Amino acid sequence: MKIQTVGTIDAPAPAVWRVLGEQFGEVSNWADAIVASSLDRPLGEGAVRTCDLKATGPLPAGQVTEELTHFNSGAKALTYVVRSGVPKFMRHVENAWTVEAIDDKHSVVKSDVTLRMAWYMLPMAPMIRKQLGGTLQ
Repeated sequence: MKIQTVGTIDAPAPAVWRVLGEQFGEVSNWADAIVASSLDRPLGEGAVRTCDLKATGPLPAGQVTEELTHFNSGAKALTYVVRSGVPKFMRHVENAWTVEAIDDKHSVVKSDVTLRMAWYMLPMAPMIRKQLGGTLQ
């Protein structure tokens, strides 16, 4: 399943990229669901980000690890694969982010999530798509 989220941000593309890309390891500074985050090595392909998640609704607090598989500052693009911390029915979770300038003061941010689930969860795909799409916004 693929989920694309596109949003406009009232900030220049370099400033947005600084937060989403250059500060990839500090996602806890701006993502409400993440209480702490860190990188295991300098920023770049192969770096692993660990995120401590707060409890949300019926879901307990937990930890997720994500490995950068693509990082291109010049193109303002990155991709990461979730390595651990997701429910077992999620077989593969990948997220590709891009930041593009609209003008000097506005940017477009795109998130393309690829999610492969266990066959028995396929009937739940519409609900999962809606939930993840809302979370990414």
